[in-house]
Amino acid sequence: MTIFDGKKYIIELANGMSTLIRCQEIKAVRDEEKKDPSLIPFPVVVRNWIPKRGDPYGICVPDVLEDKQRMMQLFLNLNKIKAENEARGDMFFYDPNVIKNIESMKIPSTN
Repeated sequence: MTIFDGKKYIIELANGMSTLIRCQEIKAVRDEEKKDPSLIPFPVVVRNWIPKRGDPYGICVPDVLEDKQRMMQLFLNLNKIKAENEARGDMFFYDPNVIKNIESMKIPSTN
C-alpha cells in the first residue's frame, strides 16, 4: 500500500518485490472520506499462513501446496515409468531374505 499524489493505492509485488503486478486506487466510501481522502483507511491484507521471523510475508498456502504438487507429479511420473518397464518385461531384483517364495508373487499365465 502506498500514497501517490495524495491518493491511496493497494499494490501487489512479485519476484522478490521487484515487479509490480497490480496497482489499484482505494476509493472513498463514506462522505468524510470523499471530502478528505487522507481519512481513507488502508485495508488489512493478510495472506500468510505461517509467519516467519524476519519475513513480513511469511509462508502462504500456495507456497506449501507448490512443493506437494511437484512431488505428487514426480511420484506419478515414476509410477508411469515403472508400469511401462513392467509391461516390457524388465527385470526386477528382490531381497530373498525378505521375500521367501517369489513364485507366489508372480502373476499366473493364462496359457
